[in-house]
Amino acid sequence: MGILLVLLLCLIIPICYAQHQHQTSSFSSRRTVIDVKHGPDSVVWAVQLSDLHFSVHHPQRAIDFRNLVPPALSMINPSLVLITGDLTDGKSKDLLVMKQNEEEWVEYKNVMEDVVKRSGLDKNIFYDLRGNHDNFGVPVIGGSLDFYSKYSINGQLGRSGHVNSVTLTLQTIS
Repeated sequence: MGILLVLLLCLIIPICYAQHQHQTSSFSSRRTVIDVKHGPDSVVWAVQLSDLHFSVHHPQRAIDFRNLVPPALSMINPSLVLITGDLTDGKSKDLLVMKQNEEEWVEYKNVMEDVVKRSGLDKNIFYDLRGNHDNFGVPVIGGSLDFYSKYSINGQLGRSGHVNSVTLTLQTIS
């Protein structure tokens, strides 16, 4: 008999979706079950990384993240890694213009691929969620300016929809 831990991940949903979710057929959800292996009984480790703000104007953020995070994740060996927005900064150098910058998204994708590889963790346990900075200037999800759908881990793994549910299960050894 295993212990069940349910984590419900809610992506940032625009207010209009939240108010009308019952009326739209585009509102979808996805459920995933992750079997926790090699963990002590009754213990599940999850890591949350937030507000990365990778920026073409502040490249040191991505460099530091790439250097510091993989060894920490390797040591913790979590069953789930949540990367909660803002993944990129989406601002001009003078902070007056807010829009998506594809170069920031390419950097995010490259850094995350390196982090996953160097941490030794399975890419499927990583969930990255949009923040408000990841939506600046994105008129349509899936459109030409929606770099999240193209470069994020969720996008690369085909995780779409507004809600993702992840269930972590532990198996006790008798």
